[in-house]
Amino acid sequence: MPGARVALLCALFAGSLYAADDLRFEPYDDDYRGQHIHAEVGRFSVPERHSDPHGRKITLAFLRLKSTSPQPGPPIFYLAGGPGGSGISLAKGPRGSLFLAMREAGDVIALDQRGAGLSDSNLNCPESLEFPL
Repeated sequence: MPGARVALLCALFAGSLYAADDLRFEPYDDDYRGQHIHAEVGRFSVPERHSDPHGRKITLAFLRLKSTSPQPGPPIFYLAGGPGGSGISLAKGPRGSLFLAMREAGDVIALDQRGAGLSDSNLNCPESLEFPL
């Protein structure tokens, strides 16, 4: 079942990318351990609250490393775990060689989730929680 959940999440995310009328890409070139990497940073907007699709929008960012395969398979999506984790930072960091190796199978997309990394971080949460000691 976990594989089915991941496949559904990837399909929903991919659907969001292709449905977004404000999808934009900018070149992102970097050096990783002596290897020059051509990539793209993409951005698109989503509703801050899914229950209010016409309300305030926030921008999500992702890094796309293009496949090195002549016949690439489906894209590989990486979502950073834990609150506040940046998929883009992990792709550029110590795990970079893994991301580069995965390009042999398909495009690799590392997402910065809401409020993390290069994604819109202006998520104002005025409420506070107090827990008794």
